[in-house]
Amino acid sequence: MRENRPQKGFGAPPKNKDLPEQILKRFDAQDLPYAYCPVGWLNLVIELDAKLNELAPHYKIRQIKEKFAGLRYYVDVPLYRDGTTRTQAHDLITKYEEMSYRICDICGDEGKEVSLTGWMATRCEAHDTKEKAEN
Repeated sequence: MRENRPQKGFGAPPKNKDLPEQILKRFDAQDLPYAYCPVGWLNLVIELDAKLNELAPHYKIRQIKEKFAGLRYYVDVPLYRDGTTRTQAHDLITKYEEMSYRICDICGDEGKEVSLTGWMATRCEAHDTKEKAEN
């Protein structure tokens, strides 16, 4: 079984032990089973968290996952009086989710979307070749 990818089938993916404590603390206890991030995207998630913290220090993470070769980052952002914070937060998340399609989910190097026997992933040339050789 590949350790950087959630198990196929139903149920929550395994909790990623590589996620830093400052990110894990943003999850409510019932949402912790949904804390999964491919190792190659950890720097993206850490950077996104820092930027969201500046914008909305009390935001909560509901889920982090990989879907269709891209990062998904679901949050609850408190409603602030300026009314623009939620929009800014979601625009920022969209930017980072789009960036994930150009970063290998295994090593963090430059990557592209590839098909791995029906499974979509974002991989660098080295990991795309290795994965195809194993199948």
